[in-house]
Amino acid sequence: MSVTRQIDNRSQIHIFRAFLRLLNFKSVFALIAVPARPTNLRQVRMIGLYATVAWNKPLTTTTGVPDTSLLKYRVSSKRIGSVRKQISIRSTSATLHLVGNSTYQIRVQAVKSFNMNVFGPWSEILTLKSNPSGRFLLPQSVKFCYNCTSEDWVRRLY
Repeated sequence: MSVTRQIDNRSQIHIFRAFLRLLNFKSVFALIAVPARPTNLRQVRMIGLYATVAWNKPLTTTTGVPDTSLLKYRVSSKRIGSVRKQISIRSTSATLHLVGNSTYQIRVQAVKSFNMNVFGPWSEILTLKSNPSGRFLLPQSVKFCYNCTSEDWVRRLY
């Protein structure tokens, strides 16, 4: 084998190794790419002093690249005039305990499951107002009837 041919083979091997390093870098970059902000933050229900909020998982990174990695979420709640609280969860909904007759600002942030230091931007802020008290109030027109038949209910409705 000639010296020229050996140099040519070595340069090809060097180029191939550099290419593999680049591919590996891209796959690692995809793993640490920053997730986009969660969307459609909304109040799902309010029962007493418990509010459930939900949101849609970001499907891309902040640069628009599709992202299927596992995410956790930071849910931040702040009662107006109070200190901000944060919880970390895996699902796309959270139930928060509120103080009665207060206004809250809620926001959510996606975080990579494998590294809590890789997190995306915060969602839009959801403002909600809690009930005046934690009691469950029944409508005044409802009456309880024990051992009633369906005929009793029909008579009471009309």
